[in-house]
Amino acid sequence: MQGIAIAGISLGVLAALSYLPIRIRPWADADLRGGYLHVACRYLFFSITVHYRIDLFQRPWFTLSRISREGHLIPVKRKGKKKQWLDHQEVLNLIRRSKLQELSARLELGIPGEAAATALVCGGVQELIFQLMCFFLPESRDRIRVQVEPDFERGIFQIHFTCMFSVKPVKIVLEIIRIRIRNRQKRKVKSIAPSH
Repeated sequence: MQGIAIAGISLGVLAALSYLPIRIRPWADADLRGGYLHVACRYLFFSITVHYRIDLFQRPWFTLSRISREGHLIPVKRKGKKKQWLDHQEVLNLIRRSKLQELSARLELGIPGEAAATALVCGGVQELIFQLMCFFLPESRDRIRVQVEPDFERGIFQIHFTCMFSVKPVKIVLEIIRIRIRNRQKRKVKSIAPSH
């Protein structure tokens, strides 16, 4: 009886922990040459922060490197054409299952010698970014903030991005189970499909 009670209590604790949210906060600062991306993750008393550097328009045209604790750059390499375990739609589903608490994007934009064009472009870019974010996160429209600041003197493009969202471990587990079942069904269909 004592073993059953301990097992029941353990299951209850695990169930409670699965409903406590994991809080994830990515933020970035970048311009047309690249920038820095930071991702902080916190669950209960545990936390971890990972830092990345992004280089654009160099050879190769896009380079992502992780910054070690000692400050060294460790390139994040793609492993050939290996099949991804999650496709873009599945990643989007996981994001939509999370609870967005804050999303803020601030841009500094300027076209040298073109004050009128700078003002027009800033207005268009602000509306475009806001509508795109609302399209991917329609239920979080009231928590999305986009600000584009015109610079009438310099040619500049800089972006500062930050957000905070949380997701319950139970939702991640359920989504992983759903994906595995779907992939198993796909393999079964391929195995019984007639070959030409």
